[in-house]
Amino acid sequence: MVKYTEKDASEKLTFSSISLSEVLRNELRLESSLYNNEAHKYRQLINDGKWETMKLISHSGNQGFTTNAGYPGRFKRDYISPSHKDAIGFIGSSEMLGIDPKPQKFLSKQTSAMTKCKVDLNTLLLSRSGTIGRTALVRNQLKNFLISEHSIRLLPNEYPGYIYTFLITEVGKKLVTTNTYGAVVDQVEPEHLFNIEVPNPDERLKRKIDSMIIESYDLRDSSNTKLEEAESLLLKALKLPYNPMELIERRNNSGIEFKHFDIKLSQHSERLDASYHLPIIESILNKIGENSESMVQLGDDTITSEIILPSRFKRVFVGKNFGTRLIGGKNVGELIPSNEKYLSNKIHENKIREELGIRENAIVITARGTIGKTMLAPKHFEEWAISDNLMQLVPTSEDIAGYLYIFLNSPYGYELITRNTYGGVVDALEVEHINKIPIPFLDNENTIAKINGLALEAKDERFRAYQLEMEAVETFNKEVLGMM
Repeated sequence: MVKYTEKDASEKLTFSSISLSEVLRNELRLESSLYNNEAHKYRQLINDGKWETMKLISHSGNQGFTTNAGYPGRFKRDYISPSHKDAIGFIGSSEMLGIDPKPQKFLSKQTSAMTKCKVDLNTLLLSRSGTIGRTALVRNQLKNFLISEHSIRLLPNEYPGYIYTFLITEVGKKLVTTNTYGAVVDQVEPEHLFNIEVPNPDERLKRKIDSMIIESYDLRDSSNTKLEEAESLLLKALKLPYNPMELIERRNNSGIEFKHFDIKLSQHSERLDASYHLPIIESILNKIGENSESMVQLGDDTITSEIILPSRFKRVFVGKNFGTRLIGGKNVGELIPSNEKYLSNKIHENKIREELGIRENAIVITARGTIGKTMLAPKHFEEWAISDNLMQLVPTSEDIAGYLYIFLNSPYGYELITRNTYGGVVDALEVEHINKIPIPFLDNENTIAKINGLALEAKDERFRAYQLEMEAVETFNKEVLGMM
């Protein structure tokens, strides 16, 4: 007798037979992923459903839900400083998934990339290399940036939210990813998607699903606006410019940037790495000290109840129904984590309860690899667990959680977090480093309360945005696909 275990759920061996005509229809491609059993089942589900179907992409006289599927060719990128008057943010396929996309690289508005990489409102972006099939909808955030060639642009004729929902369902993702090719880096091309059929239900149902997604994205935009307002209030109260580098004179009379500085022996704090003692840190500490009523270290039990960095452990992954979703460093800043790994509830039960489970109002900070990214965890994250590359800070109450997050997420909080970075190969932070970060408190309690309130409202809007997206997916699965 064979007993089915939770581990079997993530390690299934499958096989199937295919006809020669099917190989011919797929241009003689022999990759096994193209003939995936699940994808075959989903195609059959769509074709046998109660609704007529239409192609995902219009081509060769066939009407589709989207037009103009394509992406820019490769081009030489001449990056410039974000402070340049012509700078415009350049977003990659992973950054586009963020709730509040923050470009790390910038191009000039005068470059030819402006016409190649600018995207219109309601365009669908589909990641086409590396991690395949991740989808984003261009609303008020992404329309302000240039998008890299690693994303296919799909321009819907109507109901962009409906097509977006199809692409983020298990069915849509599977139909896209089975078309992957490439020996080293996975890729997919627009022409590989020409045969994808999408159910075409009545206008009422398409409009219903579309409106959920549009509202979800509008809530994300609203949450970002609230966080920007809160940060602006804090920086104004502390009399700080947005860019911390404006606090110091960076160049000498010849215009050459300084590469050296000195410190007192009494200030070395047992740290000999130059990054810990950068002049900008002293300038920040002096400025926030001058313009705040008090400075409290982050580890003080009056503002935080605990700071947790999970110990290293061997991860046992299982199927979705047997585990707890694991949040990694890449997922900080995503509304719906792109990582779909699940820790075994049976094996990791104690560790999830004591170290990994995300607490209410927790502030999550990346502590390994890329340092200093922060997230005020929305309510739905409380069902999941952090990896041992993340640290979570648990505020003493809701009355201070939003305020702490706004400062830590600001350019000044980032500088104070990352100054503690250590490690020869992989950058890292420890709890004792975070404990010592000074938090400035204003003399005006009403301003603190307003900053805190805006952050919490933004957190609630993100949770509502998540609920709407999940509701749209559930509606699509039940009412369009007939899946229960």
